[in-house]
Order: sequence, then structure tokens, then C-alpha cells
Amino acid sequence: GSVWIEPRATVIHREGVSHGTSLSSGIKRYQEVNREKFVTKWSDVLPDHFPPGEQFVFWARTRGSKKRILVIDEEVPRFDSQSGAFRIYSIMQILIDMEYEVMMLPRNARRIDPYTTGLEALGIEVLGSLDQCWSYIAAIKEQIAAVWVSRPQVLGQFQDLLRKDLQDVPIVFDMVDLHQLREQRENQIKIAEETVSESKALEDKCLKEADYVVAVSNNEADFARQYSPKPVVVVSNVHKVSEFRSGVPHSQTALFVGSFKHSPNLDGILWFLNDVIGQVIEAVPGFCLKIIGENPPDALIQYESENVKILGWVPDLNPFLNSARVSVSPLRFGAGVKGKISQALSFGLPVVTTSIGSEGMSLTDGVDSLIRDSADGFAEAVIHLISDDSLWNQLSRNGLNTAERYFGVQVARDQIKNLFQLIDKGRQR
Repeated sequence: GSVWIEPRATVIHREGVSHGTSLSSGIKRYQEVNREKFVTKWSDVLPDHFPPGEQFVFWARTRGSKKRILVIDEEVPRFDSQSGAFRIYSIMQILIDMEYEVMMLPRNARRIDPYTTGLEALGIEVLGSLDQCWSYIAAIKEQIAAVWVSRPQVLGQFQDLLRKDLQDVPIVFDMVDLHQLREQRENQIKIAEETVSESKALEDKCLKEADYVVAVSNNEADFARQYSPKPVVVVSNVHKVSEFRSGVPHSQTALFVGSFKHSPNLDGILWFLNDVIGQVIEAVPGFCLKIIGENPPDALIQYESENVKILGWVPDLNPFLNSARVSVSPLRFGAGVKGKISQALSFGLPVVTTSIGSEGMSLTDGVDSLIRDSADGFAEAVIHLISDDSLWNQLSRNGLNTAERYFGVQVARDQIKNLFQLIDKGRQR
């Protein structure tokens, strides 16, 4: 039969409530009689188990664990709010499907519900503060196949500790995106150069010292190989790809999705609102831009109008992705692979973006997306997609194919499997 476990359950044993505590009378006396029978019956099995005693509970709890992955990130992934969070959440699901036991250590040590509870329901062990859990992690280091660390600032904090207490456990550095490139591009618009140099120094150090590197695109993998003598593997965004829908949505709605904690999103949408949308409304008076994302600032909210709806965070993007006519991603700087674009493609929603937005995504202008860098060109592309059903169908179908080829679940599974095959070979040397 099967054994079912509810990880949220608390088991409470109240000694003696049912049959008292005397071992010499009543039903309780059979406890000692049956103990001898039990030991005799299972005498060939019990030597492989831990002896009785509270001090052995921890080791008994972990005895069956042969393959564990410790994932360390900034926080528990709020997968419905941020692209990077959705990606690491999807990667952890794939690791579970590959029969790894996954532990998650959030650097901020915060329990964020419903996300923490959701991870635990998947069987992921979410750890608490470092001083509370590190002795536990060090004690089971023989069971840990690898430590997967996302983002340079996180690895920067943990690297010395990992090398000291988990000496033989491989460190996988997940770049998430090329931070120094994103900040260098942002610097060209608005920030100070010393911020870029600090990020570059940290990121380069992580690339040199990690045992394995994960990049989100071939472009960034090529960059990483300049600094890392160790293997570099691409694991991009992960999406379940929809079937092609034959009916064209007869709407004049564009969709922008992005967290406004991420500076490229705010810069890009303000550029669209200041330089692009006027031309679109002039050609399509019923045009409506719906802006979805957490923490919209006052600088953005002031643009709310009949043609601009600022919705903030929404619990379910699917209705918006299914009903919009076009997704816009007007990014002027950034790095990595853009989740708003890969997600739209996976729904068959045509995308208008910039060369920065399309970077590393294997997109082809006019085939599976429209790529424009000027305000006039961007506006013309949006207008064209709203008015041309044939173009919409072409981009929708080809976008789905691109999503399946580069961002499908099976693609990610194969990429992760390849990574752990490299890790296993490294351990055997």
C-alpha cells in the first residue's frame, strides 16, 4: 500500500491518556510483551535502523535521503509577481519530478504565505534563519548533491560559508540575468558608474569561484565562459505552452506585465506612455493599454485614463493574456531573458518589443514577433497588429513554436538533466 504524509500536520502524543502508564496491569502491560515479539520478528531488519532515543530522531528522519538539492535565493519565490521567481519555482518543480528532495533557504529568512505553504505542499522543505538551520544543513552535507544559488549578491554572502562547511558539495551559480550588463545599460541613461563596477566585481568573482554556472541564454553563457573555467549550462525561462487558438481576439487592448521593483520596467513603460501611445490612440481611438505589475509608483499612476488602465498586481494573468490583442515590452535597457515576453509567446499572444527586449530569446522580427527601437516604429507595429488579422495569426502560431522550442518544460528538464550529469561526472573524478 501507499503511505500518505501531510507535511503541515502536527502529531501530538499524550502519554497515558488512553490506558494509563503502568506497564504491569491492564492493556498497557501488553506493550512490553509485544515489544519482545516485535524485536524477534524483525531481528534481521532492526540492525539497519537507529536505536531508540530522542537524540536519534534527526538522523532517522533523514536516513532515506540520498539526493538533496539546497536552493538559496533572496526570498521564497512569489511566482505570480516576478519572472525570476516563476523561473526558480518552475526549476524546483522539475527537480522534484527528477526525484530530488529540495530544500529552500531564503536569504531574508521570511516566511511569505501563501508561497511558503505552497512550496511545503509540493514537498519542499523551507528553512528558517541561517543561525537556526545551518547546523542542520552541515550535518546532512553527505546527502546534498548540489547547492543551487541564485543571484550574485546571494552567492556573495554564502560562498565562504559553503566552502567552509560544505567543502565537497558542488556550487551551482544561477546568474538569473547578467547584472553588470543590465546596470551598464541603465548607467547610460541614469545611474552612477561605481554601482556598475561593484556589480561587475561581485559577478565576476562568483563566475570564477562557482563549480558550475547557469545562464538564461546562449548570449549570457558566452559571456560567462570568458570568466568561468567551469562548465556553463543554459537553463532559460520555463512555461507550459498553450495550443494554437484559431480565433483572433477582436479587441484593441495591449498588455504590459512587469514588477515595478525592477527599474527597466518602469523606464520602459514611461517611454511608451510619453513617446508611443499618443500615435497609437490617434490611429486607434479605442486603444486601451492595461498595465499589470506590483508596486506601480505615483510617477506611473498619474497616467491613468480612459486609454490607460493601471491594475497593479492581479492573482491570475491568464484572462488578460487570453483576451489582449498584443503584448508590449518597450524595454530600453536590461539583460537576461524577459519573462513577460516568453510568457506572452507561450499563450500565443503576439509581442512588440525592442532589440533589448528580444535579446537572447531567439526571436525573429516579422516571423514570431515585431522588434522596433524607435517610438514611431513601435507605434506603427502596435497599430499593424491591432488591424491585421493575418499578421496576428502568423505571429501567434510562430510565437507558440518559439516558446515550445526554447522555453518549454521539456526543454528545461533536458537542460537541468544535462547539468546534473556533468555534476555526477565531476564527482566521479
